[in-house]
Amino acid sequence: MCAGLHPQERPACVWRKVLAGQTLYQQGEAVRFVFAVRSGSFKSTLTLSEGSARICAFPMAGDLIALDGVARSTHTTTMTALDDAHVCAIARVPRLQATGQDPDMQARLGRLMSDEMLKTQKVLVLMG
Repeated sequence: MCAGLHPQERPACVWRKVLAGQTLYQQGEAVRFVFAVRSGSFKSTLTLSEGSARICAFPMAGDLIALDGVARSTHTTTMTALDDAHVCAIARVPRLQATGQDPDMQARLGRLMSDEMLKTQKVLVLMG
């Protein structure tokens, strides 16, 4: 996703290396970025009110993560790298504002968000 950005938009997208075991973000933190996973894999966990943790997903290369927290502006899960990974950190506000000026980017982001919803829907069907 970062590769398709215009030069003036690239500062809103920064590549990061996340080491195995390192937390990318924690449940309850403010959402500052949406992440595109380039390599590696992650574990998404949800801590319940009584303190127990539930594994929600295993995002990997090609997945867009942290979209679940955009609506409330806080992360709903904790994301931990299972192995060394690379992500593209897309600054939330500038990136989403810029999509309105670039129809191709807006369409790409819309497809990515739709893909994430479809993946979630498939998991729910499998669980049900």
